[in-house]
Amino acid sequence: MKLYRFINEHLWIKVLFPILCVMTVVIGAIIAVNIYSQKNTIEDQARENSLSLATSIEGGMFDALAIGDNDTVRRQFARLHDKAANLEVFVFDFNRDVAFSTRPDAAHEKLDTLVSSQGPIALVEKMLASGEAPSHPIDEIIEGKAYQSVLKPIMNESRCFHCHGSSRKVLGGTQVRVSMEKSFAALQRAGNTSFYMGTAGAAVLILATYLLFHTMVNIPVRNMLDMAGKMNFGDFSHSVDVKGRDEISHMGSRMNDVNESLRSMIKEIMDASHRLSRVSSEQAASLEETSAAVEQTASTINKNSENAHQADEMRQGVRDEVDRANESMDQLTAAMKEISQSSEETAKIVGTIDEIAFQTNLLALDAAVEAARAGEAGAGFAVVADEVRNLAIRAADAAKNTHSLIEKTVGNIKAGAGMMNTVNDAFHAASDRTVNAGQLVNEIAQASREQAQGMEMVNKAITEIDQGVQDTAVSAEELNASTSAFKIEADTSKTPLLPKP
Repeated sequence: MKLYRFINEHLWIKVLFPILCVMTVVIGAIIAVNIYSQKNTIEDQARENSLSLATSIEGGMFDALAIGDNDTVRRQFARLHDKAANLEVFVFDFNRDVAFSTRPDAAHEKLDTLVSSQGPIALVEKMLASGEAPSHPIDEIIEGKAYQSVLKPIMNESRCFHCHGSSRKVLGGTQVRVSMEKSFAALQRAGNTSFYMGTAGAAVLILATYLLFHTMVNIPVRNMLDMAGKMNFGDFSHSVDVKGRDEISHMGSRMNDVNESLRSMIKEIMDASHRLSRVSSEQAASLEETSAAVEQTASTINKNSENAHQADEMRQGVRDEVDRANESMDQLTAAMKEISQSSEETAKIVGTIDEIAFQTNLLALDAAVEAARAGEAGAGFAVVADEVRNLAIRAADAAKNTHSLIEKTVGNIKAGAGMMNTVNDAFHAASDRTVNAGQLVNEIAQASREQAQGMEMVNKAITEIDQGVQDTAVSAEELNASTSAFKIEADTSKTPLLPKP
């Protein structure tokens, strides 16, 4: 699990591991093909050498056999055994009996006892029957050692007819067996050498690939990852040093473009948040002052409404008093009319009294004249007549004075009645104006109440707006604090970020 996580967390391992697998397969295939090719080459070379040797042995052997010198042939085979210990040669007849051999113990033995299996015997029989040598060498394992055998038929030529006759096409054959141990050992050494060189080459190639990948991919990707990590923590001041025009360089350039765009965007957001914070603070202060002014205005409107209501109540009281005053003035006017009428009647009575006094005075004068005529008999009556006359004169004077006073009083009463009518008209006009003023005051009171209700709604709306502006100000402050955490001052030096170990 830890190995899987380690591989999964490192890109260079993900890239180099498939490359290593492919290189292992390719180098293994190359080594296998090389070994196979070398083995085929060695086997072909051994076959050619064996065939050449068999031909040479056959040529050298025929001259001695032609004169019946078998000992010379045996000595040749003995020398060949001494010179080439890894070489075995068997010359056999058509019955597969060995006539000559480099092995002294193999002479006069059946060839069947000298081979590792029945496969070569079948090839020998086929060769003796057809006179054609097998197209491929025979591989044998004898006592754990590898050998390669080549079969070559000995044809019945005309020079052999004097001994063997001409009835047979094939007289026998030659088997040349060569030990392949040294060749296979050399092949093994060559294979090992190829393996070591391939492994060393693969290691050098892997190391070079790793260094190139580390330089061209891993370090730039690490730099971009480091920059992305710093961007994740709000640091946008770094950039990747881009060198080259490959895909990684384009990716680093795009990362720098993204970083620059984010830096510009965050800077704009920071400026906007500063402006929003400042404007929100100013709006909050203005709304606070507006709210205070609205509250004061609402309080004034409420007070005006209360005053208008009190004025309406006072107006209603004044109207009641004016109505009572109008009734009193009406009663007073009626009383003044009655007094004026009574004064006129009194004046008439006084005029009657004045006339009576005048008649009495005339009667008194007549009585005095009559008394004077009577002389002493009428002296007492004369005195009475004189007193009556004086009384009539005083009554006339009193009536005259009373008439003057009554006329003066009647004039004053008439003037007062006119004034009372004027005052009564003024009171009626004042009463009408009081009614109109009352209606206006009532309308003012109703408008004041409506204004008070409207101001309450406005005050509530301003309070909600103020709360919203305060929330906006708080959000702007939080946004300002959040954006202040970003580091956006660009690193103009563009120093490449160090790769992580």
